Amino acid sequence: MEIQDEEYESNLLRQPQGYSIPKCKVLLAIMLFITGITSLIVGGVAEIKGKDTALPLFIIGGVTIIPGAYYTYLIVQAARGIQGYTWRIFPEFD
Repeated sequence: MEIQDEEYESNLLRQPQGYSIPKCKVLLAIMLFITGITSLIVGGVAEIKGKDTALPLFIIGGVTIIPGAYYTYLIVQAARGIQGYTWRIFPEFD
């Protein structure tokens, strides 16, 4: 049973020939991360100034920073070549 599991994992982690970095996915993840950080900072400034726009900015920031940070972490690990992280682990957006 362990041999089959090891073969499955090694086949999953192997990069196919001609597979390139998914540039659109990388760009989307970084944009989500930057949008989340920016919204949280602007929401914090709005909260300090006492404006009513703080809550929607906090919600937008929270919703965008969570997937943005997760996928940005995966991108960094895949770029560093850490075992278990490849460019194939990103979902397809077809």
